[in-house]
Amino acid sequence: MASKRKFRLRWRRMATILIGAYLVYWSGVSVHHIFAIRHDEQSLNHKIAVIRTRNHVLTMDLQLLNNSAKLKRILSGQMPLPNPNGTP
Repeated sequence: MASKRKFRLRWRRMATILIGAYLVYWSGVSVHHIFAIRHDEQSLNHKIAVIRTRNHVLTMDLQLLNNSAKLKRILSGQMPLPNPNGTP
């Protein structure tokens, strides 16, 4: 008579596989979040660079307006007003 093969659950192996799958899943989620954060950081760095450029232009305009001789020429129409966009 052929003996029936006994079905045995291997709890340790199952637990190891489940824990491994859990770790792999959350590692994937973490990598996705890292890429999203890196993209946001690049976007914010670009915005900061634009704002710094505008700040530099405005600082130069303030220096121009604080110079009394140049301010007198601007008010008399001999020199154009500074352009806030930075283009002369």
